[in-house]
Amino acid sequence: MTYKKIIIGIILSLSFFNFLIIPILAQTNASPSTVSISNPIPENDPKILVGKIIKAFLGFLGTIALVMVIYGGFMWMTSAGNETKIEKGKNTLLWAVIGLATIFLSYTILTMVFNALEGKPIFG
Repeated sequence: MTYKKIIIGIILSLSFFNFLIIPILAQTNASPSTVSISNPIPENDPKILVGKIIKAFLGFLGTIALVMVIYGGFMWMTSAGNETKIEKGKNTLLWAVIGLATIFLSYTILTMVFNALEGKPIFG
């Protein structure tokens, strides 16, 4: 019973808030013909924008993989002879290095593709 009263109270207060705010927001001096929206993104070419986003994402993944390499090495060094911890540290190092190699290969392929799309030499 009390939950229903709380929900009804929230709905009524939000409705009242909308009746106060909407007339304030609706009163602008600009006519639709004079409104101009500026581009907040500095890049106008979608290829360059997508390339920058993907490269930033790959850089973030590279940082995570590097942290995993450090974590795997730390696990291995602090294992104190425990075979399961040594194996876990080795596996973490192995998969982190494989991840780094995959990220570097992806970055190289991405750079080659975008250079080809822009008409630049592929390896230049």
